[in-house]
Amino acid sequence: MIRELANDFKENLMTIGTTEGTTAVLVALRKAVEGAGSQKAWCDHNGLSEGTISDVLRGRRDITDRVADLVGFERVTVYRPKRKAKA
Repeated sequence: MIRELANDFKENLMTIGTTEGTTAVLVALRKAVEGAGSQKAWCDHNGLSEGTISDVLRGRRDITDRVADLVGFERVTVYRPKRKAKA
């Protein structure tokens, strides 16, 4: 099942607008799930829905702050100067 999820994630990587940070969180989440032995075991241990985690891993749902925290990440908002429009 994990391999299926990983392959599905790779196929959808470009279409879900994944950034490097998001990719790192998803990789950490997959490793955590594998380390628990199954997605069900990891979800049960952390009090989360299997459907939610499945959707996150497949790119159908955004990573929640709680999921990010459970795998050692935090959400950070970044602002940068606008690029000047060409005349």
